[in-house]
Amino acid sequence: MKGARTRAAALLAWVVACAAWLPLPAAAAWLATVERVSDGDTLWVRSLAEEHRLVKLRLLDVDAPERCQPWGEEATQALRAHVLGRPVRVEPVGRDVYRRVLARVQVEGEDLGAWLVMQGHAWSVGPGGYAGGAYRQLEHEARAAARGLHGERDPMRPVVFRRWHGPC
Repeated sequence: MKGARTRAAALLAWVVACAAWLPLPAAAAWLATVERVSDGDTLWVRSLAEEHRLVKLRLLDVDAPERCQPWGEEATQALRAHVLGRPVRVEPVGRDVYRRVLARVQVEGEDLGAWLVMQGHAWSVGPGGYAGGAYRQLEHEARAAARGLHGERDPMRPVVFRRWHGPC
């Protein structure tokens, strides 16, 4: 009997721990100011409603090069120049495996993920971080125009880079 209770308690603890990693249901959009840019697809924003609240966001449906891979620094600098200190609208949709808030972000009504892909600073991604996703047509246009990283010789998708080299 004691062994069964121990197993049940362990199972319950495991379920609770796993539930903490599940995506959050979509929440209402909120306004913030961009405080910091970590890389080409990750921002730190300060909520306008709760000024003490600093939130790390991962942009939804895009994957920018890692900072240590070719075009990584250019993507980071482009995003920084475009949004740092500016007000944004955040539409959270969940959390990623690193517990960052996954969100669509707009700056003056412009979808930031779409802007990154259109400028050639990120790839459009679908489930699992692979090709496809919401911005695949914009990526196709950026490739055709050899914009940004698509002007480089054989650019490597970040998901492949991380698999071969690990994180920066």
